Order: sequence, then C-alpha cells, then structure tokens
Amino acid sequence: MPSVSTNYKKTAQSEKKATVHRKLAAIMFTDMVGYTAMAQRNEAQAVELLEEQRSLLRPIFRKHSGREIDTIGDAFLVEFASSLDAVLCSIDIQSLLKKQNEQRDDERKILLRIGIHLGDVIHKGKNVSGDAVNVASRIEPLALPGGICLTAQVYYSVLNKVECGFESLGNPHLKNVTTPIEVFKVSGLGKASTDKQLAKPTLPKDRIAVLPFANMSPEPSDEYFADGLTEEMINVLSQINGLRIIARTSVNQYKNTAKPISQIADELGVGTILEGSIRKAGNKIRATLQLIDAKSQEHEWSQNYDRSLDDIFEIQSDIAAQVAEKLKVGINKNQEAQLGKRDTDNTEAYLAYLRGRTYLHSRDEASVRAAKQEFEHSLSLDDKFARAYSGLADAFLILGNYQYEPFKDCAKKAKSFVEKALDLDPGLADAHASLALQHSFQGEFAKAQDEYKHSIRVNPGYVAARHWYGNFLMYGLQRFDEAYQQLRLAEEADPLNARICTTMQKCLEALGKTDEAKQRLDKLGKIQPDGSLYLNFAFQDCLSTADFKKALGYLAKIEAIFGKTESLEYLLLYYVATGEKEKLTEAVSKFETAPGNLLERSGVLAYGYAALGNMDKCFYYIKMALEDFPIANFHPVIGDWILTWKSDAILRNIVSDPRWSEIVPKARIE
Repeated sequence: MPSVSTNYKKTAQSEKKATVHRKLAAIMFTDMVGYTAMAQRNEAQAVELLEEQRSLLRPIFRKHSGREIDTIGDAFLVEFASSLDAVLCSIDIQSLLKKQNEQRDDERKILLRIGIHLGDVIHKGKNVSGDAVNVASRIEPLALPGGICLTAQVYYSVLNKVECGFESLGNPHLKNVTTPIEVFKVSGLGKASTDKQLAKPTLPKDRIAVLPFANMSPEPSDEYFADGLTEEMINVLSQINGLRIIARTSVNQYKNTAKPISQIADELGVGTILEGSIRKAGNKIRATLQLIDAKSQEHEWSQNYDRSLDDIFEIQSDIAAQVAEKLKVGINKNQEAQLGKRDTDNTEAYLAYLRGRTYLHSRDEASVRAAKQEFEHSLSLDDKFARAYSGLADAFLILGNYQYEPFKDCAKKAKSFVEKALDLDPGLADAHASLALQHSFQGEFAKAQDEYKHSIRVNPGYVAARHWYGNFLMYGLQRFDEAYQQLRLAEEADPLNARICTTMQKCLEALGKTDEAKQRLDKLGKIQPDGSLYLNFAFQDCLSTADFKKALGYLAKIEAIFGKTESLEYLLLYYVATGEKEKLTEAVSKFETAPGNLLERSGVLAYGYAALGNMDKCFYYIKMALEDFPIANFHPVIGDWILTWKSDAILRNIVSDPRWSEIVPKARIE
C-alpha cells in the first residue's frame, strides 16, 4: 500500500498537470441567513437545519442540470450551462423553502440568499474560479432573506422566458469588481408580501431606444434623411460611456407604429425613449426632439432646432450632450471632442452618405447597388470623407458575400477602400470592423481578431462589430463559448435583429443548448414570420425532426412568396431528408439547370450530389464554390457544413473523402 506522502505527491502532480480551460457558465451562490448566530445559540439545531437544507437543495440542483462545485459551510456553489436553468432552479428553491417556512416558527426557518451571474469560469482540475464565481458571491448578500439577485447578464438572458418579474437595484459597488454591473432582484421573493401579482421589471433608464424620426418634409423622397439621421443619432449616443443604445435594426420595427411608448419600452427592455420629427426644406431643417421616461411617460427634455443643414453635426452633438446630462452620465474630454467632430464640410456629400447607409440596411441586390452609387457620389464631392470610404467597403463586401458579384474582386476593392478610410481616420470603429472581416475572409485569423477587438474597444456600442466578431469566433475558430458572449452583447443591443437571432441560434446548437436554440427560432418567427430567414430555418428544423408534413407547409409558403425557382433548393433538401432518390435526382437536375447564378447554387448542388452518391459531381461543385470563396469556413453554405458535419452522415462522407483536404486545405475543422 502506498504511503500517505506518496499519495499526496501524486495528487500534487496531477493538479500541476490538470488541464486549464475556460467556458461560459451561470454560477449560483447560496448562503443560509444567520447561520453563524444560529450555531452559537443552538449548535445541534443549526447542524440539523444545515443537513436538511442540503437534502432539500441537491435534488433541485440535479433537476435543473446544476453541477455542485463546492459546499462551503452553509453555502453552495453551483454551475449551470444556461442562465435559464440557474434562475428556474433558484425560484424552485425559494418557493419550496417559503412554503415550508410558513409552517415553522422563526427558530426553525431555513432562509437563503441566492446570487446568480453569467460569465467566464476557469476550470483547473477540480478547482473552479473566474469572473462568474467572484461576481455571484458578491451579489448574493444583496438579496433579501428568501430572495434572489442576478446580474444584468443573467436578466437579459431570461427576460420574457420566466413567469416572474424583476426590479433593478442599479449599479451597486461590489468589492474587487471594477466594472459597474447592474443588479436585479426577482420580485415577490424575499419579502412578506403575499401578492400573487408580481411587479413588472424596472427598466434601466440608461438603456435608450431612439425611435425612427418622423419625416415631416414636403418631399416624400426626403424619407432617407429622417432615416439617416436616426441612425446617426444612434451612432453618436453609442459613443458615450454609460449609455446603452438599441441598434437601428430593432428600432426600425417601430417606424410609423401606433404602439404606445410603454409597450415599445417593454419589448425592447429600455427605460428611456428618444423620439422626434425632422423637416427638411431646401437648405433648412427643423428638428423636434423629446426624451421620455418610459415608466412615467413624462418628458425629461425636449427641444426644437431651426437651423441650416450645415449645422447638422452641431445639432447631433447638442442632442447627445443633453441626453447625457439628463441621465446623469458624464462625458469626458475625448468623448466631447468626438461628439463635436465634423466628418465632412460638404453637406451634399453627407446627404449622399446618409442615403447610402439607409439603402445598405436592405440586403437585396438593387438596394446594395444603390448604396454603392451613393457612397461613390459622396466621395466624388469629398474625397477625404473617411466614413464614405468605409460605407463603400461594406457595400462591396455585401455584393461579394451575397454572390451578386465575384467575391474575390469585391474583397480586393473593399480592402483598398477600408484602408483609405483608416488612413484618413485611424479611429474609425466601423472601418476596423470591416478590415477584420477582410482579414477573416483571407484566412488571416490573428489579424482579424486584433481588428475586431480594436473596433469594439473604440466603440463598444457598434453592434455590427460584436455580431461579426461572434460570427468569426464561431465559424473561423470554433470557440463557441466566446462567440456566445459576443452574440449575447450584440443581441442585447439589437434584440429584434433577425440576422443576429439566426447566428445566435446556430451558436446555441453548436453548444448543445437545443432548447435555447429553439427559443431563438420562435423569436425569429415573431420578428419576421414571412421572411426568408425564418422560413428557411423553420423548414430546416422540420427536416431535422422528420416532421415532413409541416416541412411541406413551409415549402408551399416559400414557393408562394418567393416563386417556384427559388423553392427548388428547398425541394432538393426535402428529398435528401426523405431519402426519395428518384425524386431527389429530378430535383437536383431542375436546380442545376434553373436560370440564374450557378455559382450561388454550387454548395447546395454539391450536397445534393453527395446524397445521391455521386462524389465526383459533389467535389466538382465544391471546387466551383471555393474558386471564388477561398476560405471555406465563411462560405454561405460550406461554412455551415463545417459546424454540423459530425451530426450529418452525408457531410461526414464529404469530409472523409481525400479530395476534401485537397480542395479545402485552409478550412479549420475540428
């Protein structure tokens, strides 16, 4: 039998060799209220209640897939894969204890405080540490006896997913936590109230929605001006530290809406609304703005501006300063200088830029080409306008990524324009994000990551950078936990963005969180029930669950909305799933000979031929797809293969074929 010292040495060696890895997790910290004082009064009773607490809680942890990390005296440290599991578990615990305590005298009541945070967890052997553990332990004492406190990260993950209300406790000082964190408590727990109706959440005032400005101009064609200024105001406000601004894609859902302010605030999770109207007549503009408290619906501030177009930057700067002042958010000198910055002295160039940005919000070919023309026109008027170069780079990237034009040509042009933008303005966040996109498409992953981080550091409120970075971490590096973190922040700032929703859905699938992924699909259906993204994802979901009858319903809807030619791709995928080889052969043939861009269809054709066992034709089309799109990880179709190949027999056959490594040498696949 080995000696004790030998055992100790082996343990020490194993800990030294223990693998260190990070992951995103929800951490719950529980603590018994008054246990130390109880033990001093009656130690035997305290031990008895402690054991009872443990026997009650452990089955509830297991029920919600919680992993008990540590038991520290009367406290538990528990890890969950999702915030939702952690919150539901904590509610079950407090509800059970509340019911039991109603039948007991004060001396025998078991009262817990619970704190929950979502963040990085570092695993080293059996030891667990990191941000989530530290913050969860710091917010637990803020909970009332019998109550639950959670951070904003958890709150936004579970909002509208649990049958309870929340109340903000603001940003309390947390020992050894340098970054301000908003803390919420679960309403109706931890107090004597027996009301069944739980209070509605208190919406954070520093979270702001800039609603689309109404166009009051005599010319309907000036609609772009109101839309463009809405986006500009969002961009300006997002540069102020301490404000959280909802992105344009989400607020645009409320253009010309009749919904009341309170409903919009609830749907977006904001405590403050900025709304107004814009009237443009010749070189004059009139802007009327109101800052509204979403809870009281009272005006915090309102102002009318009657100015010339040349004053537009001063107007934006003044509005931002007024909003910051009313919400008691300080502006430092660097931010003040940035707010007062004029990007161009040519008003016509600026108007063309606004038109370009407005067009670029649509991804159809005509809109993207119109955006490209507007940016080019802007630069013809002012060839030193950095943001117009950045806009033009984005237009070319979209033209190539959506395969409206050859990708390689578009990528080359986009790179030259984004480099020009950064030469003129090295601090331009959107240009750094565009350059990161360029590097990722060229396989320069280290450079891409550096540029994404720089863009986010310059402007943490630039949602596209968060979204693209999350996409890059997921497709390029397969670092799904980190991708989830970035996508969660993007989703928080742009909650009604369909593209962010679909990217998050794919990330959750990759993390094995199928229930949460399904929730994102349901959310997408509410955002755009008849949109191509939702119909595509809903159709694919039906195929994956073998619900072929429902899939045919979606197929009929796709054909009715988008046409018979557009639906051929879905018909092909339907027959792959059902295994009807004769019908699949016919569908592949029709899809292959249909009019239009064959390059755009090459990925799906490769999959169809692989399902038929014709690997020669499969790799013919893979080669075609990647001749213009060299990094397979980011190809619109093949990129998804790289995420899902392990769970798809057809894709496993493709990846295991020797030709895969020959044709796709640069693909990162794990």
